[in-house]
Amino acid sequence: MRTTTVVPKISVKIAKPKEPHRTPPKFVCGAVLSILTTTIKANIGRRLPDEVVYRIRLRIEANKNIVAIAKAVKVSKKIIYELWLNLNI
Repeated sequence: MRTTTVVPKISVKIAKPKEPHRTPPKFVCGAVLSILTTTIKANIGRRLPDEVVYRIRLRIEANKNIVAIAKAVKVSKKIIYELWLNLNI
């Protein structure tokens, strides 16, 4: 006796999107591209050697000009001004 197996047919319907895929406007693509390609420059501080800080402190106590101290020690005026404010506290 022969037995036959019945294999049911499975029908699969693939859902198609109702609307076509929209691409973002051009200005959005440009904005995203500019955000991804920009580099952020970090203002990283450095620690001055003790010898340099000592030389700056001596010149500040001698009431030298900040610009003259900056040229002599080769440090920015901002750093000398910050040290001057810290010494006045």
